[in-house]
Amino acid sequence: MANYYTSFSTHIKYRNREEQLWLLAQLDAQDTSADDDGPYCNYEDDPKEQAVWVYTEESGNVDGVADLVARFQTRFTIPTPWILEWANTCSSPRLDSFSGGAMAVYKGSSHTIWPHGLAERWIKQQERKAQKTRTRALNVTPSPRNGP
Repeated sequence: MANYYTSFSTHIKYRNREEQLWLLAQLDAQDTSADDDGPYCNYEDDPKEQAVWVYTEESGNVDGVADLVARFQTRFTIPTPWILEWANTCSSPRLDSFSGGAMAVYKGSSHTIWPHGLAERWIKQQERKAQKTRTRALNVTPSPRNGP
């Protein structure tokens, strides 16, 4: 049986003591409000950096952390975008079990970026460019030659 993991490590920056205490209280509460899978991340306060370090030791919940940051940005009118990158891994070599992504949170809204989707979009762009080139080549008529 294979085990699947979602790994990440990043800071959530705060500007003052009120924001710091709110973040820590929310992260403390995750232990009791999380799904059956447990808390969505581990964390440590890093006062020198004015940040809370969120990370996983085995696996975490990207959506849970992004939701926390979205609520944080909304509550305290945080103007700075926040980005979380993660890796999905597996304890056994299984097809389609290794990937990753990024989550961008800005002014309380989040957006997920999947590398596979970006790669598919790039391939479609290349196919459209190739099709345009073929179409242009077919539409080019040879110019009449002047003289013998």
